[in-house]
Amino acid sequence: MEQERDWFRREALELDKMNKDHKRLIIELKMRLEALSEDKDYLQQQLIQAKSLNRATMYELDQFKQKFGDLDGEPGQPWRALTASEQTSPPKLKGNTRNIFEPTAVPDSKASAFGERTPSDLAKIDATINASAIL
Repeated sequence: MEQERDWFRREALELDKMNKDHKRLIIELKMRLEALSEDKDYLQQQLIQAKSLNRATMYELDQFKQKFGDLDGEPGQPWRALTASEQTSPPKLKGNTRNIFEPTAVPDSKASAFGERTPSDLAKIDATINASAIL
């Protein structure tokens, strides 16, 4: 009977020690989770701000290209504006009804790899920004 009691006592002490260790581990993991969650929120805000700044910069670049033409240059050479014969004409605007905060959109068939945004590209950008804001 005493052997059985001693065995239960040892088991209880061992389980109590394991329980304390697990509680300490849970507290440490919760603290780490909280810190990572704060980091995630901060980085998410930075990403949204960077995307917004990038979108505004791309709009300004499109406006510059429409006004002065595409830039062309050799590596190590200063940039220069293309002459009228070297550049393609920018899309024609009907009146001055565009919102200054929306990037320039061109038809999908005329999009180039040098920064012109198509309507489908703008939709993808908006969806990405909205999805990032939800997370």
